[in-house]
Amino acid sequence: MGNQRHVGWIWLELAILVSLFGFVIGLLPDTHMERADATFCSPKLYASETPPGLTDIPPSSPALSGPVKLSKQPKSQQFVISLAGCPDPVQVISLDLFWFKHLALYPMDERGSPGPALPRHGRQASRAIAFALPAQTTYLLLEALPAQASVLHVSAWSETSFLQSTQNTRLYYTGLFAAFLTLTLVNTLVFLRSRDRDYARYLPFLYSNLLFLFLSEGVYRLIPGWSLGVAHWYLWTAAALTVFFANRFIIRFSGIAAYYPRISRYLLRYPAWLALASVPLTLLHQSLGSGILQLTSLWLSVATMGALGMMLFNRRGGYPAEYLFTAWASVCLAVGIRVLYGLGLVELNALVIYGVAIASLFETLLLSMALGYKMVELKNRELDQYKRATTDELTQLPNRRALKEIGQTLFNECRDKDSRLVVALIDLDHFKRINDTHGHAIGDAVLQIVGRKLKGALRQQDLLGRYGGEEFLCLMPATEQSAAEYVMTRLIQNLGSEPISVDKIPVRVTFSVGITSVLSTDHHLDDAIGRADKALYEAKHQGRARVAVLA
Repeated sequence: MGNQRHVGWIWLELAILVSLFGFVIGLLPDTHMERADATFCSPKLYASETPPGLTDIPPSSPALSGPVKLSKQPKSQQFVISLAGCPDPVQVISLDLFWFKHLALYPMDERGSPGPALPRHGRQASRAIAFALPAQTTYLLLEALPAQASVLHVSAWSETSFLQSTQNTRLYYTGLFAAFLTLTLVNTLVFLRSRDRDYARYLPFLYSNLLFLFLSEGVYRLIPGWSLGVAHWYLWTAAALTVFFANRFIIRFSGIAAYYPRISRYLLRYPAWLALASVPLTLLHQSLGSGILQLTSLWLSVATMGALGMMLFNRRGGYPAEYLFTAWASVCLAVGIRVLYGLGLVELNALVIYGVAIASLFETLLLSMALGYKMVELKNRELDQYKRATTDELTQLPNRRALKEIGQTLFNECRDKDSRLVVALIDLDHFKRINDTHGHAIGDAVLQIVGRKLKGALRQQDLLGRYGGEEFLCLMPATEQSAAEYVMTRLIQNLGSEPISVDKIPVRVTFSVGITSVLSTDHHLDDAIGRADKALYEAKHQGRARVAVLA
């Protein structure tokens, strides 16, 4: 029942993330504009099996419906694009065919003869190649040689609509990569300050993922001078590095290796090294290298989700497994939608266009939050350990170590500001007799009660702690020696006026106090404490339950 409730919370987190993810997607601009816009249309495509110049104009074959699936072939495939049904003016054609070896567009005359190849448009979109059209163009010949099986989507625009669309795209990618760079730099700075090992494994994944998105989303096309071939090889390299470093980080941060060592070794580590080995193989044989990378990436996604799911079901891994599962699930969902589009099973939509990038941003944000939560947890643990090391367990007052550390700081501040600091050493009278008569449990309770009474009678800026045994040390900054003597005398009177009730046992308690002030000749706090100890000895010698002052 507990496991089911725990898994239920994970599914609730995932549902909230998916809802937020969809909300953000809905806010983003449509790269291909609204279908109802009069200045945008989807031209008709016809398969062309005849050589140029022998194609019927208008084509006699039926138009292809929807996005066209292109298989990987050794030679270019030809299509006739008809703009006959598009409203004027049509000035730009954009082709959403991401990876290709050859792509050319030719205007055709009424006899079906192609003219010279059209130039690329000066303003390129990220995921589409745009061509500027000459006036009065109705039919075009498209030659396409895809680098891998893909889907071709053709859009016709007016110049104004296209420029607005590219402007929206640039604004979107500017905001997206600004967010990525901010998170990356923040995590880098945190690593430089902390030198944490989890951050050391997270940063390579972060940088390689940033490069992968830069290439896979086609952002490089917005930068002049980037060639397709260089970007294509860099893409596979960035993809392999992203898979490899993501695997290393997940295994380390989630603790999969500790809970499931065999799954970690055989199902996660070895396939990750295989993905990395596919990079040089891609140079020798692109299809084989990219195929191995895609298969290992798919395998690692499934295996990672399975391992994290097992950890969550068995209540292992804690918050790292929860964050990783949610983050990884968002990316897998987005990648799955894009794969379905590549297979022609879903239409081109905002989720296909923006999904992977936004999911990666969500993933980066979630993992950064998880690492930040870990740093806060470690810091709280360190503070807790320090508090335990500097707090007296019985009275919950600062112990001797804390008194020396904090007291020396007060001593230095008073010396620098030339202000007064009174040191009072307090010792319970005949405390051994209390232990012998009533037992150590009663003695401990007496120490707790006396500590609370002393603390309640002092100011907030005064420092009180248990110095050892039945002794308490009090440091009173910015205090006259006479005022400190008056306060301690009143405390002695109030405490000794009536017995303390401990478990319905009356115990009479008194204490003696030795007081001194820090002098200009003192070089260390211990000098003043030594004089206070001598004053305390004098108070004991004079009959106890009194204050003695030593200047």
